[in-house]
Amino acid sequence: MHIFLSGLSGWVVALLLPLTIALALSRGRTTQLGIGRFRFQPPMGLHYRLGFAIAALAFAHALIATGSGLALRAGTAGIYLATGALALVFVQLFLGLLLREPSLRRRPTVRRQHLWIMIGLVALALGHIALNSALLHRLFG
Repeated sequence: MHIFLSGLSGWVVALLLPLTIALALSRGRTTQLGIGRFRFQPPMGLHYRLGFAIAALAFAHALIATGSGLALRAGTAGIYLATGALALVFVQLFLGLLLREPSLRRRPTVRRQHLWIMIGLVALALGHIALNSALLHRLFG
């Protein structure tokens, strides 16, 4: 049961990450639809809520894997990547909360940091998945 919950929470996080990123990156883009121009701006509130959901699910994933001993059977390098990714998730939350503050003076700098941390987070998460995913190892190993 623990392996199922750990895998499920991990894959849900892996699916929510690109969705959350796409919501933020598509904000403010102009899209051509039929006749004339239509400006589509997805609600950032969904981006914020998904960020909190990612943090909660990533923490639950780590808690289940370490608490049940699943992490002991996983590759050490992948566990280090996962630990770094989890730390970056919480850095992202902090930066995202800063960006929601209307009085933030250094918004472009914080937004750039938020972007670079996201790139690092995705890279670490992909490395963790490649090294430690039981599903991928069954399918391709």
